[in-house]
Amino acid sequence: MERIEQLLEESRHVEFVDIALEEIKKERTEMRGDRRKEETEIEKWCKNKVRNRDILSLSGKELVDLSCVIGVYLAKKRDALKTTQIRKMLDRFNSIESGMDKFDKRELIKLKPILAYTAARNKPTAELVRILDGAISKVSSVEDFKKICEFLRGVVAYHKLAGGED
Repeated sequence: MERIEQLLEESRHVEFVDIALEEIKKERTEMRGDRRKEETEIEKWCKNKVRNRDILSLSGKELVDLSCVIGVYLAKKRDALKTTQIRKMLDRFNSIESGMDKFDKRELIKLKPILAYTAARNKPTAELVRILDGAISKVSSVEDFKKICEFLRGVVAYHKLAGGED
């Protein structure tokens, strides 16, 4: 675990993804006979790293780190999230961002029921939806919303790098 933490600390995200994937594969091979164990240690570490994070309070580096960790987590957990599921969310966010000449909180609030519906229909999205929902509640400027969009773009990129399927 120290090795992947060090890679993340050094902003070596592509190497982080490679090593995390190796570790997940190794752990799953070792636990084949033990089906009760649902998550590997690295998956648990990723889940704890992203749980209840306030993305609006993060620095640029921390935002990239978090998008990398959650991208890997969502791509490799047992009920892995499909890239198209994340892209649908991103498309909705992008359409609001592109039409946002001035800040309008009412447009953002419309995303909350869509996210809730997404989480209900696609259980693997729950952790990501929780983060996005909390962030939307705290948005107070166009810059805040753009930060959420950048985070989501990073999640899509690292999810795909981690082998997330379409």
